[in-house]
Order: sequence, then C-alpha cells, then structure tokens
Amino acid sequence: MKPGLRILIAAAALLPATQLLATTFQPSNRIVRQLTIEPTGSVWIDNQFGSIDVIGGEGTLITVTAERSIVASDATALKEASDAVAISFEGDSKVRLIRTLMPALRNAHATIDYTISVPKNVAVKIGSKSAGHIRVAHITGSVTINGFAGTVIMEDVRGASALNIVNGRVIYDYQQNPIAKADVQAVNADIDVYVPASAKFDWIADTI
Repeated sequence: MKPGLRILIAAAALLPATQLLATTFQPSNRIVRQLTIEPTGSVWIDNQFGSIDVIGGEGTLITVTAERSIVASDATALKEASDAVAISFEGDSKVRLIRTLMPALRNAHATIDYTISVPKNVAVKIGSKSAGHIRVAHITGSVTINGFAGTVIMEDVRGASALNIVNGRVIYDYQQNPIAKADVQAVNADIDVYVPASAKFDWIADTI
C-alpha cells in the first residue's frame, strides 16, 4: 500500500465516531446521497476498487452517486459480498470523507464506481488501489491523488495538484493557461499534458 493512501485512511480514524454513517446498498446496487460542505472545505474519497469521477460546480452541496458491481463464484459468496460491501459517510461540513467499506471477500470481487459533484472551490483528496479511471474536472481548489493502478484524468483543474501513481496513465487537459503547480510522481505510467497554444510553463522532469 502506498504511504499516501495509509495517511488518507488513518485520517478517517480521527473523525468523531458520532459522525460516522455506514450506508448499505440494500435493496439495490445504487446509492445517491447529498451532503453539505463549506466552500473552502475538503472532500476525501477512499475507494479501493472502482472508478471515481469528481466534477466541480456551484453551490454548497456534495452529491454522491455510487454504483456497485459484484462478481461471485456462487450464490452464497454473492450474498456474503452483498452484505459486506458498504459506504461510510463521515465528517462534517468542513471535511467530508466518503469511504468504501470492503473487507476481504471469499470467492467474490466487488467494485464501486463513484460520480461525485462538489463545489468547485473545495480541496479534493483521493485514495485508490485499482481504478478504471479517476477523473477530476472543473476544480479550482487543490487536488491530491494517491493510487496504485489506473488512468488519472485532470480536466480543467485550476488549483495546485499532487499525483502519486504506480501503474497507469496521467492526463492533464488544461482548458485555460496553467496557473498552479502540478506535481506528478509515477513509477510506470505515461504522462500527457494538453495546454492552450498560448500557455507558458516550466516542465521539470526527473527519471530513474
């Protein structure tokens, strides 16, 4: 597990127990939840397996849509996985943590795909092990991502960003001239950066 991901998970333990709310998927595989957040607040997402889309907008609400998929070897394993996999909504209007609860599963594999709308000014922190993709779009606050595998797409992100990924691909798509630092650490990943023709920036790279 990457050190940054350990920090993200450990921080969740610091939140008051009275602010923990575990939500199961019964009776369907879809959850929709709205939470309030201050314009300068932070949104933390901890999802071991599955894609994550975070989209910035106006307002003071976070809208979370989670879709769960389970593949199991038999009906018993399917029920055990269905009962075990849930989401924990934690924190308060200053810091919100959306965390997938996924214990070790017997003869089954589960993923949760998130689509999360947030106010564009918030700080976004994401921890992941294996994601089809992680996409952050139209955010002016800071963005921190720690992941092991997957494609990371930063679309029209205006704030400072720090990405740490082992395997996969990183795409920065600047729709306006970059104005903040972007720090990418990758072991085995392609990095693509798209900027307007008028953009001026410094590209500093180190390889091992």
